[in-house]
Amino acid sequence: MLQSAKSPERSRNSGPRILVVDDNESVRSYIADLLKKAGWAVDTADSGRHALGLLKSGLNPDVVLLDVMMPGLSGMQTLDQLRNNFEKIPVVMVSVAGSARKIVAAMQRGAFDYLTKPFDEEALEAVLGRAIENRRANDGVTAKALEKETTIW
Repeated sequence: MLQSAKSPERSRNSGPRILVVDDNESVRSYIADLLKKAGWAVDTADSGRHALGLLKSGLNPDVVLLDVMMPGLSGMQTLDQLRNNFEKIPVVMVSVAGSARKIVAAMQRGAFDYLTKPFDEEALEAVLGRAIENRRANDGVTAKALEKETTIW
């Protein structure tokens, strides 16, 4: 069962926030419902362009769950854009086709991790939890580095 550190009653802007990007409406809805029931804040996008637009307009998820195979801007092309413009947000790639070559390519291009559909709730929970911990740890390091740079002696 998926769980979050916060209760489902938390406000819209607190706790872990996930952007689910998948062109398949039924898959997108299933994942979003699963995460919402577990108390996560979830936003969805039906394409890479839609996801990038949401991020450019100020959405700041803790992690992006991104389908590899999408029409138009593919998942890999979207990953490239995310790494260029939103480098701090971890991206977990999701695909039916889990060939070793695609997995390695996604990781080399900056994906945090890769899940093969169908995946179980525990695998999803573990990957998202690690991605969020990693982001928070990196944000903490950045904050400490900025603190050191701005300290006046």
